[in-house]
Amino acid sequence: MRMRSAIAAGILLTSSIGWAADGDNTPAPEFTKAGIKLSKETTYFTEPVREDGTVDYVAALNAKFGEGVTPENNAAVLIWQLIGYRDDLTEAYNERLAKRLGIESLPSEGTFLVGIDDFVKSLPAGQRPDELDRIYENQGHAMDRPWSPKQFPVINQWIDANQEPLTLVLEATKRERYFSPLVSSDDRENVITTFLPMIQECRAIARLLSARAMRSLGESDFDAATRDLLASHRLGRMVGQGPTIIEALVGIAIDSIASDADQALIASPKFGEKQLIAYREQLQSLPPLPLMREKIDLGERSLSLDAIQLLAIEGPQGLQMIGDGAPDEGIMGNIAEFFMKNGVDWNLVLTRFNKLYDRLTSLLQIKNRAARIAAINAFNEEMKKRRGEVQNLNPLKMLFGKGIRASVTEGMSVILESLLIPAVLQAHKAEERQTMKAEVTQIGFAIAAYQREHGEYPQSLADLKPKFFAEVPQDLFSGKPLIYQRTPDGFLLYSIGENETDDNGVFDYTGDIEKDDLAVRIPLPKDDAN
Repeated sequence: MRMRSAIAAGILLTSSIGWAADGDNTPAPEFTKAGIKLSKETTYFTEPVREDGTVDYVAALNAKFGEGVTPENNAAVLIWQLIGYRDDLTEAYNERLAKRLGIESLPSEGTFLVGIDDFVKSLPAGQRPDELDRIYENQGHAMDRPWSPKQFPVINQWIDANQEPLTLVLEATKRERYFSPLVSSDDRENVITTFLPMIQECRAIARLLSARAMRSLGESDFDAATRDLLASHRLGRMVGQGPTIIEALVGIAIDSIASDADQALIASPKFGEKQLIAYREQLQSLPPLPLMREKIDLGERSLSLDAIQLLAIEGPQGLQMIGDGAPDEGIMGNIAEFFMKNGVDWNLVLTRFNKLYDRLTSLLQIKNRAARIAAINAFNEEMKKRRGEVQNLNPLKMLFGKGIRASVTEGMSVILESLLIPAVLQAHKAEERQTMKAEVTQIGFAIAAYQREHGEYPQSLADLKPKFFAEVPQDLFSGKPLIYQRTPDGFLLYSIGENETDDNGVFDYTGDIEKDDLAVRIPLPKDDAN
């Protein structure tokens, strides 16, 4: 996971401090319980507690997010039935997962979801396509515009092979809760060693649902198309119920896949005002997308505090576990020896991390977007500056200044703090993009419904009042009205995106200049699939 790479980078950075402390007589710290104080200021969670005196964060998060969840109301139970026993993970993992789901075991036989790769490999040699890349391209085209079985025969067969699992998916997305518990296959379970295989399976399910919806749309079956797309929207929100940023990001990605396909509904002239309005109302009634500040406040905080506990308890061994993949074991050994001789005030590190997450959460709650982004960027610059100061520390100044232990504690805190910030900012940006994308799509449905009623598209967004909006939402990124243009055969509606530049409704990250407008363009742009 991300913490492993962060610590590995920190190992290289810390190496520049210099590890010449042979003359220091500070006694080596105890690594059994390491004197960690259990409190809201240090560990945040204070229970459950392991035998070594540390908080079991995996159990704490599972208890909090699994509260009120049963096998009967948990969508994840049905989805895990479609995945089954994971041969690529340990028996201990599978057993722990089943127990925490409240079921006897994961099935090893049955009708499971079939990914596109495995499906293509299962085809007879004469039917197997020579170019797998072309199948991926066809899958992409089949997910966001109407198509026919003759157009994409392999994709059509793949969907048919998953009809039974998809029926269970539809049932799952109607359930009240979603809880796929955190599980690690090692004996000492830490948040950084947990696996989240479910999230990639759910992303694959979203692709299947969108592709089947677009096939239904090609057959003019509006009810079947909207059923599958709403299920995909609900699935994204369900996955986002998990405690981690990764689950929230995948939930957002799933919702984005469904939003892309929604535009094909807006573009189809076969469906009337009532159908469009009904679907838009169903979109509006969905639960909100996950809030990143909540994931940062609990999930990321717990991951970080758990990692610090591991360092405090295990010493050099814990450092090796967290820094798995570090390129220089000699550096790691030197750091471990330095810690053993001089120690780190882990309670102070833990307290600082808690304050860090308190501060991050408060920054993300700033209502004004410009002020919020400015505050996050200022925070990042502050962390960058502090990291530079640690990188240039002089061992002699450490001895005659704050003292070696205080300096090491400060240095380790800053390294860990600064290496956690980039993911927070990127996660927040992803949250904003999908929030605006979903808003633009819903306005697109209102514009299309207006056209069905009046025979022409509105002259301006103000024409949508009061039937569709008391006030038309503004662009999250500019703070101004969204850009709306009637065209000879349709319309263009867009947000200028996070680069805050009007790119004429173009979204393109492949060129030299990145364009990130979030648009609904009707009719749909020409598809070059063949």
